[in-house]
Amino acid sequence: MRIVIERVSRGPDHGLTGSDVKAVVRTVESKLGRFPGLVVHLKSTQPENGAFDRPVIYSQVSNRLNVMCRGLPRKVAVKELLWALIALGTRESLRNRHRLSAEELKGIDAKVAEILPVVLAAVTKGTA
Repeated sequence: MRIVIERVSRGPDHGLTGSDVKAVVRTVESKLGRFPGLVVHLKSTQPENGAFDRPVIYSQVSNRLNVMCRGLPRKVAVKELLWALIALGTRESLRNRHRLSAEELKGIDAKVAEILPVVLAAVTKGTA
């Protein structure tokens, strides 16, 4: 896994740090398996200026998670990254990964609720 962090010259900082991303990815990998070649890109774009509804978008072409977390509270940013990683890890077929059924969405939400306290503890411990 590689982490790319775009610089922010003014305005709100990123809601996540590189160590936060590592803690989240390590926790999810321990539950779901590895993400070979994954790039996590903390974009300098603010979520409200992005073209998508969610602040974390997966690009299948580049195997990259684009994270627009500037100005987001850390807990919200962690939850969104966790949601995207679980969605990525639970899909077996690469085709139509961007289209999830209602059952898959409920399953992802349930896994997020289950894993979120562990991830938040890991992120908090890493910054203490």
